[in-house]
Amino acid sequence: MRLPLAPATNPTIRSTIVVGGGLAGISAALALVKHGVHVTVLEGRSRLGGRTGSFTVEHPQSGEQECIDYCQHVGMGCCTNLKQLIGWLDQEDAWQTHRQLHFFGPSGVYRQLKAWPLLPAPLHLSGWLLKWPGLSLRDRLSVARGLLAISDLPLNTATHAQTALAWLERHGQTTRAIKHFWSTIVVSALGEELSRASLAAVAKVLQDGFLRHRDAFHLLVPTRPLGELFGTLAAEQLRAHQVDLRLNSPVSSIDYSSNAEIRVTSGQQSFTADSLVLAIPWHQLGKIDYGNDTAGLAQVAKSCGQLQSSAITGIHTWWDRRWFELPHAAIVGRLCQWVFPKGNLIQTGAIVEAAKALQGVPSPKPARAEHYYQIVISATASWRGGQTDDLAEQIHGDLGEVFPAVRDARLLRYQVVSDPQSVFSISPESYAWRPEPHVTPRLMLAGDWTATGWPATMEGAVISGFRAAEKLLRLNPSQLNHSPTPSIVRPPLGL
Repeated sequence: MRLPLAPATNPTIRSTIVVGGGLAGISAALALVKHGVHVTVLEGRSRLGGRTGSFTVEHPQSGEQECIDYCQHVGMGCCTNLKQLIGWLDQEDAWQTHRQLHFFGPSGVYRQLKAWPLLPAPLHLSGWLLKWPGLSLRDRLSVARGLLAISDLPLNTATHAQTALAWLERHGQTTRAIKHFWSTIVVSALGEELSRASLAAVAKVLQDGFLRHRDAFHLLVPTRPLGELFGTLAAEQLRAHQVDLRLNSPVSSIDYSSNAEIRVTSGQQSFTADSLVLAIPWHQLGKIDYGNDTAGLAQVAKSCGQLQSSAITGIHTWWDRRWFELPHAAIVGRLCQWVFPKGNLIQTGAIVEAAKALQGVPSPKPARAEHYYQIVISATASWRGGQTDDLAEQIHGDLGEVFPAVRDARLLRYQVVSDPQSVFSISPESYAWRPEPHVTPRLMLAGDWTATGWPATMEGAVISGFRAAEKLLRLNPSQLNHSPTPSIVRPPLGL
C-alpha cells in the first residue's frame, strides 16, 4: 500500500526538517509528506529505526549468518497508532497477532490466558484471575479489588506523583500478588520497577492495554527483523514518497532565530526549512548547539537531562536442542521474564502440540545444530548478571526450574545486549520533565520521552511523531478555514 501524495496546498508550512530517524521521526515524516509537505530527514546513523534495530551473528559451525533483533519489541492490540504506521509502511503481513498469552508460574505451572467469549470488557479477563499462576485465593481477591479501583483512576497530577507500589500497598495488595501479578505486568510493560514507576503510568497501561477492550491485550509480534522493517524497508518507503533522506548526517547545530526559516547544520552542509521536528532521544538533546537560545530548545535539553534511564537486557542464547515450542512465554517471579523462540510464528496445531509436550507427550522434531531463544529482562539497572562469568549458569538454573526440558539441554553460547538508556524511567518525577511537543509554532519535539501520556513504548514514539505533524499542519489557514483540522493520532481502543 502506497501513501497517496496530496498536492502541496499548504501555504504556511511548505517544508519540514525532521532530525532523527527513529519511530517518532519516521511517523512525523510520513504524516507530513502525506499532506503535501516537503520533508528532509537527517539521521545520524547509517540506518533508520532508532532503538528498533538488529545485528548479524555468524554461526561458528556452519558459517551461516543470522539477523537478530537487539531486543524483542512487541506491540499490543491497543497500539492503534503503531498499527496505523505499520499499515502506512505496507507491513501488515510482517506482524502477527498472538491472541493468547502463555504464562508460566515460578515452578513451571502453565496457564494459557485468553479472553472469555461473549463477555464484554473488562469482564472478558475474569478467567485470568482464576488461572493466573502462583496466587492463592486471597491473592486473587486482592488483585480483583485493585483492578476495579485502578480501572477508574484518573490520570492527573496526583496519580503521576505517586509510585505504583505505594498505592498497591495502601489498597490491600498482598505481597505475593504484588510479586507474581502486578510486577509481572508492570515491569515488562514499563521497563521499570513498581517501586519507581508512577501510578499514572501503571493505570494507563492497564486501562488501555487490558480493561477497556477485548482485543487490547493481544500481542503484536514482528516476524521479520526490526532492522529490516523500520530500517531498510522504511527507508525505501520514505524515498518512494520523495522524502529527502540523509543517513550518516548527525546534526551539530540548530538556528531558529529567523522568523523566515530554520537552519540546521550537519557536517559541512546546511539545510533550511519552514519548520522542524526534533525527534532524537532525550539524552542527545544536550549535544546540539542552539546558538544564543536560552528559553527554547536549550531549556528543553536541560530539563530533559534530568530524566533517568532504565535498562532492558536481551540475552541471545543458542542451545543444542529445542526445549520450548510455544510462540512466547511470560514467566512469573523469575529472573528471566520473557522467552521468545526464533521463528515464533503461530502454525496450525502448533499450540496444541506444544501443550502436549508440556504434559510429557513426545513430539518428534527434525534435528538442528543450534536452537535460538531470546530472553528479555526489563528494569536491569541494578542487575549485574550480564557482567558476571556465571550468567550461563544463572540462565540455565532459572529456566530449568520452569521448563524441565532445559535441564537436559546444553547452552552452546550466548550474547548479552543491554542498553543502559533503553528507555526513560517512568518515575513520578518524570512527569514534570517530559515536554509538550511545541517549542515554537514551527518547531516541534517528538519522541516517546515527550508528554504523550504513554510510557517508553513504540506506541508512544509513533503518537509523538503523528502529534508533531498534526500541530504543524494546523498552522495552515486554508485547512483551518475550509476543511477539517488534520486528525492523524488514532484514539485508543474502546474510546
